[in-house]
Parts: sequence; C-alpha cells; structure tokens
Amino acid sequence: MKYFFLNEEFIIIAGSLTVILFILLSVIMVYKKKRSREILKERYGYEIKMAELECIKKDLDFQLYDVNQKLEEIENRWKDINHILFSQNSSENPVEIPTE
Repeated sequence: MKYFFLNEEFIIIAGSLTVILFILLSVIMVYKKKRSREILKERYGYEIKMAELECIKKDLDFQLYDVNQKLEEIENRWKDINHILFSQNSSENPVEIPTE
C-alpha cells in the first residue's frame, strides 16, 4: 500500500463524488436557466402591460381632446347665438331683488 490513491475503494469513492458533484452542478444549472426564463417572461408580461396602458392612455387623451373641442365649439356657438342678449344685459342696470 505504497500509493493510497491507487486503492480500489479510493477510486470508487472519488468516482462517486465526481458523479454526485456533476449531478449537483447539472441541477443548479437547470434551476438557474428555469429561473431566468421565468424572469424574462415576467419582464415581457410587464412590457406588454405597459404598452397596453400606453395605448389606453393615448386613446383617452384623444377622447378628452375631442370632448374639449366639442365643448369649445358649443360654447362659441352659444355665444354667437346669444351675443345680442349678452350685450343687452350688460347695458341694463342690474335688477335689485327686494328683501323683506
């Protein structure tokens, strides 16, 4: 037994440890790859949600702009139609409301 590492038991133990280490590293690599895929899916889902929200925001902004334009047109038309009443009311003296 001059060389301990040439012993049959030592070779079996060393081989077993090597196989166990290889299996452990393989499991760790598979776990990390699976986790990275999940992270990418989450990020992709987040980006899709943000894009949908941005689209909804643009649509709402357009609707708000459209409603504001219509309100402004209605106000301008109303003033055009009733401008005579406005000018007449501004020239008259204000009416006092009798109090008891």
